[in-house]
Amino acid sequence: MPIITALKRVKYHKDRFNLFIEKKFLCTVPDYFVEKLQLKEGIDVPDKIIEEIEQESNIFRASETAYRLLTMRPHSRLELRMKMHKRGFSNEVINPIIKKCMENGYLDDREFAEAYVKSRLLTKPRGSRMLMSELMGKGVDREIADEVISKAMAETSEEELAFKLLQKNRNRFLKQKSVDLKLKIRNFLGYRGFGFEAIRKATNDFLRTIDDEEYNFDEEL
Repeated sequence: MPIITALKRVKYHKDRFNLFIEKKFLCTVPDYFVEKLQLKEGIDVPDKIIEEIEQESNIFRASETAYRLLTMRPHSRLELRMKMHKRGFSNEVINPIIKKCMENGYLDDREFAEAYVKSRLLTKPRGSRMLMSELMGKGVDREIADEVISKAMAETSEEELAFKLLQKNRNRFLKQKSVDLKLKIRNFLGYRGFGFEAIRKATNDFLRTIDDEEYNFDEEL
C-alpha cells in the first residue's frame, strides 16, 4: 500500500497540511481531517482512504473558495456556482456548499439584489428594464427582482435617474452635433433600460439646461 512520506503544516495556514504519498504531493487537507483519520508520516494508506482524502481536500478547497468570494462582495447563487465551476469544482461538491452558505446566511439572492440595485443606482444609473434584465441574468428570481426594483424606484424616479445620468455625461453630449443630439440622447437612455416617458422628460429637462443660443431645442420631443 502507498505510504505517507511527508505531512507538512502549511506555513501561512496553520489549519491545514500538505500531504505527500511516496514522496509526491497529493493534496492539502484540513487539520481536523488529519486528526480524524489519524494520518501521520510512515503509515500505509489504502487506496480507498486516499480517495476519501482527495474528496475531503476538494470539498475543503471549494468551501474556502466560496467563502473568499462571498467576503469580497455579495453574490447570487448562480454567480457563485458559475465562478466555482470555472475553478474546476463539480456540482456534486458545489451543491452542499451553496446549501450550507444559504443556511448560514452568507448567500441570499434578495440581499444580493438589494445591494446590486443600490450600487447600480449610485454609480451607474439604470432603468427598471435593464435592472430587471441584469438581475435575472445573474439568476435572481423575477418576483424577487421586481420587488427589489420597485422598492428602490419608490425612493427615487426613473426621470430623476435619467436626468442625473445625462448631467454626469454632460460634456460628452455637448460635443455632439445639434442635428442628431436628441436622437443620441434617447438612444443613450434607451440602451440603459429607461422607459419612454422617463427618456422624454429627462431629455427635455437636460436640453433646457444647455445654452439656447448655441443649440436650438425649443421643440419638445
